[in-house]
Amino acid sequence: MQPRENPHFYQNATRGGAHHNKQPRGARRIDYKFLESLLEEDPSVVVMVLASSSGLKELLSRTTMNPNLVQLICQVLQKACCFQRDRQGVQHVLGVVKESNFLKICLPQYVSDMVTQVDPAVRHAYPEHISNIISLLQHLISTFPASSVQKVSILLTVLTASINSLKSFGVDITEETEKNLDKVQMLMQHLQEKRREGTLRADNCAFVQPQDGQEESYRTMSIYPTYDEIHGKEKPFLRPNFVFGRYESTSIYLDTHFRLLREDFVRPLREGIMEILQSLQDRNLRKKKFDDVRIYFDARIIAPRCTSTGISYKVEFDTKPLRFVQWNNSKRLLYGSLVCMSQDHFETFLFATVSNRNADELVQGIVELCFDEESQPLLAGVQPSDSFLMVETTAYFEAYRHVLEGLQKMRKEDLPFQKYIVECEAQVKEPAYLKEDTAYNLAPLVKTSHKVKEPAHLKTDTANNLAFWRKTSPQEECPDSLKSVRILDPDQWLSMEALKLDESQMEALKLALTKELAIIQGPPGTGEKYLLKGSVI
Repeated sequence: MQPRENPHFYQNATRGGAHHNKQPRGARRIDYKFLESLLEEDPSVVVMVLASSSGLKELLSRTTMNPNLVQLICQVLQKACCFQRDRQGVQHVLGVVKESNFLKICLPQYVSDMVTQVDPAVRHAYPEHISNIISLLQHLISTFPASSVQKVSILLTVLTASINSLKSFGVDITEETEKNLDKVQMLMQHLQEKRREGTLRADNCAFVQPQDGQEESYRTMSIYPTYDEIHGKEKPFLRPNFVFGRYESTSIYLDTHFRLLREDFVRPLREGIMEILQSLQDRNLRKKKFDDVRIYFDARIIAPRCTSTGISYKVEFDTKPLRFVQWNNSKRLLYGSLVCMSQDHFETFLFATVSNRNADELVQGIVELCFDEESQPLLAGVQPSDSFLMVETTAYFEAYRHVLEGLQKMRKEDLPFQKYIVECEAQVKEPAYLKEDTAYNLAPLVKTSHKVKEPAHLKTDTANNLAFWRKTSPQEECPDSLKSVRILDPDQWLSMEALKLDESQMEALKLALTKELAIIQGPPGTGEKYLLKGSVI
C-alpha cells in the first residue's frame, strides 16, 4: 500500500498495485465497476478507500438497487471488515452502513426476494451471499451493540425466514453458515435482553465473537488498565454473557467472564480519569466530587519500607480537602484498594494497592502502598519532592484481583460441571455416589420441620426444669421408615404438607438431594438457608 502524501487525496488502487490518477477525497463516484476493481485489492486498501471517500455514503443512500449490486457491496464490505488492524477505518465504514438506506431498505428487500427467485442457478449462489450478510451483521452489532440492535433485528428476522425457505427448496446452506447465524442470533438475544433491562444505553463497548487464535488471550492480559483504556482510545472488547444457549468452548467461557469482571472494575477508573482530565481547568477542582473516583492532591512517595509481603512505600497526601473525613469509618483507602498516580495528566502513571491502613496515619495524610510489578522499575527515578495526583477507584480492587488471577491460571479441564455451565446440557444427572438402593435418613428433616417451641418462661429457668419440660412435653414422633429412605424412589418421600414446605421449596429440596448440580435462589425470607440446613443434616 502506497503512503498518502496528501490527506486530501486518495489513490485509486487497481489490480497489480498500479495506481490511477490522484483525485480529491470524496470526488470519486463509487459504482459497480469501481467496486469490482476494489474487490481485487488488499483489505487494507479497501478500508482506506471506503473510509476516506464520501462516495460510499452516497452509494448506500439509494432506496433501490440491482440484486447484483447488493451482492457486490456485501462482498466488498466483508473484505473491509476482515482488516482489523485499522479499527477506526472499519468502524467508520460500519458507521456509514448502520445509518444507510442500504441496511434499512435495500438489504431487507434483497433477502426477502430470495424466496421468490425461480432461477435455480441464482438460487444456488445464495449461500455465499448469505454468509457475507451474516458476517456483516455480526460486525455491525459487535461494533455498535446499542444503536444497531433494532435495525439488525429486523433484517435478521427476514434473513432467518428466507434461509428456512431456501433449505426447503433444496438449497445447501453450509454448517458453518448456520453456526455463524446461531452466534448472531444468540448475541442479538443477549443485547435485546439488556435493552429491555435498560442497561444497553450506548455503544461504549464492543461485543466480539471468538476469532481464531484469540481464545487464550485473556490469560496474558494485564489485570491493570492500559494507557489506551485509561484514555478511552479503544473500546473494551467484551464477549456477551449468554443467558440462553451454549458457549463455543470452555476457553471462550473463561475468557467471557474474565473480560466482563475486569471491565466491571476498570470502567469506574477509566470514566473517572476521563472526567478529571475534562475538569483540569476548573478552579474548584479540589472541591469537586466525582462519582467513580476519589482524588488525593499533592501525593508524594516519601520512603520505602520492608514488610513481610515485600517492599511498600509511605505516601503522603494533602489532607486539607479531606479534613471532614472520618477515617475510622470511611471506605477511603481500604486495604487492597487500587490507586493510580500521575504527574503529567495521566500520560504516564503508576498503579499501587493499599498494603496497610492506619487510621491515625491517614488523619496525617499518610498511607502505605505496594506498587505493581510494571510500576516498580519507574520508582527509581521518583524523588520525594515529586508531586502526583493520586486517584482511587470506587470499585474494590482486592475483591476482583484474586478472582481474575484465578481465571487466568485455571486450566480448562479443571472447570467443574462443564457439561451444564458451558455446554448447557439441560438434563442434570444424579450424582455418581447415588445408586438405586442408596438410602438417606430423613428424620432430621421432620425434626427440623416440627420442632416444638419452648415456653418463653423456661428460657431463663434452671437447666433441670428445662430438661424436665423437654422430657415430659409431647414431641412429634418420627416414623422409623424415615430413617432409611431410598432417595431416588419418589414414593418414599414425605409430602410437602408433612414437611411444611411449599411447592417450590419441596422441588428445591429434591433437586439438592438427587442431582449432581443444583442452583437454589430466591429473595430474602423464602427459605434457602433453611433448605440448605435440612439438606446438609
